[in-house]
Amino acid sequence: HGPYDTDDGDVLTGWALSGRGIINKPRFEVEPFIRDRRLKVILPSTPPTPVQFAAVYPHKKLQDPKVRLLLDFMAERCQRLINDLVAGK
Repeated sequence: HGPYDTDDGDVLTGWALSGRGIINKPRFEVEPFIRDRRLKVILPSTPPTPVQFAAVYPHKKLQDPKVRLLLDFMAERCQRLINDLVAGK
C-alpha cells in the first residue's frame, strides 16, 4: 500500500525509475533497466505473479489456417525475445 496506484505496468516502471517506490514486475519487462543499473533487484526470492499471454480465435472448424500459423509464430517469437532479454542478449 502507498500513495500511488495504477494498473499500467509502464507507469509503475516509470515511477520506480524516478525513485517513487518498489515494483514487482516480470524480469523481462525491467531487465534493460537492471542491466544499465537504473533499477536494482532487491527481493529476488519474491517473484511477481506469472504473466500470461492469450489470444482469442475461432474454433478449429471455423479457423483460417493462416490464423494458426500467425499464433504459432507469435508464441515462438515472444518466447525467444523474452529468453534473449533475460539472458542479456
